[in-house]
Amino acid sequence: MKNIFTCVVLLSGTVASAEDAYFNQTCNFTVECVEQESCNATDYNVAIEYGFTPLDDKPTDGVGSGNAIDAAATRRVIVTHSDGAFVANAVDFTSGRTISEEIFSVISTKDGEARLMTALPDVPMVITYHGTCQGDK
Repeated sequence: MKNIFTCVVLLSGTVASAEDAYFNQTCNFTVECVEQESCNATDYNVAIEYGFTPLDDKPTDGVGSGNAIDAAATRRVIVTHSDGAFVANAVDFTSGRTISEEIFSVISTKDGEARLMTALPDVPMVITYHGTCQGDK
């Protein structure tokens, strides 16, 4: 037990010494693909606001949380950030469901090329969006 406590104290000291970084991204999606149907033009936007704690040996890499905001909802997201690229996955800690009602993930390269994937497990249905994310890197 003492070893576990020492490990937790050391890890918490490492995390606390790093200064969090904060980012705002505006993702503009111009193509929407629903299931196996042909893709169509769209004008769908998502704002991603998040912060992360950098890793000690990689100051531009880390994990954190924030929000994905669109016209339909504000979703809580867990974000992995690496040198300007990021993956934001929506999480729902309040529904009481084992499988979330909606799976929602935004992926962006450090150059801003982006994809959004949303899935509705109850249907089931998958929709993908293609576009770009711009903002803080």
